[in-house]
Amino acid sequence: MGENMRTECGTVIDVQNNYAILEIMQQDACASCAAHEACAVLGGGKKQISVINSLNAKRGDGVEICISDRGSLISALIVYALPILLLLAGMVCGSVFFQNGVFSSDGAMAVGGISGILIAFGFIKLINPIIKKMNIFRPKMLRIIHKNDL
Repeated sequence: MGENMRTECGTVIDVQNNYAILEIMQQDACASCAAHEACAVLGGGKKQISVINSLNAKRGDGVEICISDRGSLISALIVYALPILLLLAGMVCGSVFFQNGVFSSDGAMAVGGISGILIAFGFIKLINPIIKKMNIFRPKMLRIIHKNDL
């Protein structure tokens, strides 16, 4: 693995077809994240993810997984930065193209900003099936953790 990878441990809570559904507990790295409080409110420190069950893990097994730092960064940029960027671009375009028309300056910026966000979310929805197939965004099972390994 030539790139930086983050490892996390979780428990298999379900197995569906070729996928294991894992419950991952909040990591120490989460404490320094700016979105830490939002995650705690939304998920109480636990997250569920699906991983290809390459090790034939069974319900109740502890599993160590690795997640690409690069994939996490690209995902965050797509989900957070792209909508903000297109919001701002839409506001600029709205003020330039619609200011002298039906809308006031503020109205034109609002319409342009909303349009930018809608375009961003539409684009994200459009590329989501493609991204799901890319290995860089998929966590990978490393090993099953046995009780004597803890």
